[in-house]
Amino acid sequence: MKTLSLAVLSLTLTGCFRARMNIDVSEDGTFTGSETMLMSADMLTTEGGSIDDAIAALIEGEKENRPDAVFEPVKEEKNGIAYGGYKVNELPEDMFTVKKEGNTITVEIPTNMVEEQLEDEDEAEEFGVPADDEMFADEGDADDSGMSMAALKQYGAEATVTVNMPGKPKTNAGTVNGNTVTIDMLNEFDVPSIIITCSTGPNKGLIIGICGGAALLIAAAAGFLLMRRKQSMA
Repeated sequence: MKTLSLAVLSLTLTGCFRARMNIDVSEDGTFTGSETMLMSADMLTTEGGSIDDAIAALIEGEKENRPDAVFEPVKEEKNGIAYGGYKVNELPEDMFTVKKEGNTITVEIPTNMVEEQLEDEDEAEEFGVPADDEMFADEGDADDSGMSMAALKQYGAEATVTVNMPGKPKTNAGTVNGNTVTIDMLNEFDVPSIIITCSTGPNKGLIIGICGGAALLIAAAAGFLLMRRKQSMA
């Protein structure tokens, strides 16, 4: 189990983050999607000013890193807490991989994705918490004030990834609904990576069956026409 220090927790509780990533995978193995990053209004306005001004400043800072991306300001409310941030149409490709081999598409997402973001100075700033490369430690190394990743959820933190696959998916984590896999990244995982796979294109056996059936129908039709012609000539 991973734990979070009390110092970081105190900041997180006053400015809980909500992070959502949506990945849409196509049959050819390419993908599009969006990322939504939100912080509580209290955290955004700690230095004064309005939430709108804070969101604008947050987007302006992010545009320096992603100049070609399209940003959209977002404001939401959940459980009586106001949140503000942005939605961007460009995904951080270094946080997951999508590849196609034959008719199989595989999406791989490291289970420590959130931890790595919070331990990186630039990424942690988006969540509204200070970066700390020792923020997460084994439970045995933590003091009594340490808190788990699960505890963050209890205080409103959210980090989810939604993957829309072109076919029926199989996954080693998360929940499946139709072609969609949803993963709560604040869960504790027993695997280093989340692996989502699906097959694309029609079944080869089905194609052979259809082609064979069509050939039989054509042969039968040709035989019937030939027989009728012979009868008419007799």
